[in-house]
Amino acid sequence: MQSLDFKFRFLDEAGTPQGFLAKKGSLSDETLTLDGQQIPAIAIENVALRQDRMVLVIRSGEEPEAYSSIMLVVYSVAAQLKGMLDAARSQYVAEARRRQLQAEGREYEFRAVPCPACGATLDVTDFEPTPQVYCDFCEVISTVGTDTPVKNEGEYKLCDTCGMYSSPRRFTSFYFYFLLVIYGWHSRTSYRCPACMRGEAWKMLAGNMLFVLGVPAAIYQLVRAYGSDRVAGAMAGLHAANLAAKNGNVSNAVAGYTKILDRIPVAAGLHYNLALSLANSNQLEQAAAAAELSLGDCSNYRPSAGLLLALYEQMGQDEQVAALKKQWGVEDPEPQAADQQTTDDQAADHLLEHADDLPQ
Repeated sequence: MQSLDFKFRFLDEAGTPQGFLAKKGSLSDETLTLDGQQIPAIAIENVALRQDRMVLVIRSGEEPEAYSSIMLVVYSVAAQLKGMLDAARSQYVAEARRRQLQAEGREYEFRAVPCPACGATLDVTDFEPTPQVYCDFCEVISTVGTDTPVKNEGEYKLCDTCGMYSSPRRFTSFYFYFLLVIYGWHSRTSYRCPACMRGEAWKMLAGNMLFVLGVPAAIYQLVRAYGSDRVAGAMAGLHAANLAAKNGNVSNAVAGYTKILDRIPVAAGLHYNLALSLANSNQLEQAAAAAELSLGDCSNYRPSAGLLLALYEQMGQDEQVAALKKQWGVEDPEPQAADQQTTDDQAADHLLEHADDLPQ
């Protein structure tokens, strides 16, 4: 494994960098070192990244169910560091699964594939081979079993704001104000899909109209939001369909997704959006059918599996619930912990919550 040296600063709970000077960090021999503190890569349960802000969820060696989190800002090489951590973690997980099956005399069942988008090793032992594969590490669906007209699959994932499959991108809100002798500006950066960008861009235009100077930035964001479908290639129409789904116009959303699926028949993400929009309109059976189609395209697509499980439970289909839980290794929570969010989710949610307005 190659080594990487980097500079970083710890963040407090509000996302504020601590201290005045950057600290030294390194990753080598599958060990992450942060200011002298050594953390085995295999002990890192999750790595969440937005811009240069990173959250590490770390599993305790002494108490397997205990987790802690570290927030930091990594300078210059945040994406590279995450990629290397994910590669090390994924290889360990896959190898541990292979050894488990070997001990049970079932090593022949083991199956792993590399993620075409980030190179992580994906354990797909429990899933049927399908034309697409999902990576839990980079959150990208990649087509591996057939040709696809989508040339930039790595840009498509779930939007932080609306939760729909789209092409989230960096969006900077900018407001300028001038009051007699006092003037200033406010900006914040978030990641959102073009459908979510539209409302924020219009709000930005209205907020800057009085003082003019912020108007060009607002117009630029409007062009990005509305022009995205024109350069989406085979995915053209996705953002309009997502916007219709967000606004509760299910018929237009379904028509939009169906039109795209005519061009891209293998598309787990599109089937997921279709299932989500139908579920939100309480069309549970149709939503479940769409989620099943999504898993037919990508058998290990976790968002569709989670949605389908919720739909099965709402429809009282106990056998399907049990089968899906068994496939995904889902265990019913202990009664006292049923309403507690995991540390993993808390850390990721915290990062996303503060990604809009983190101090630099």
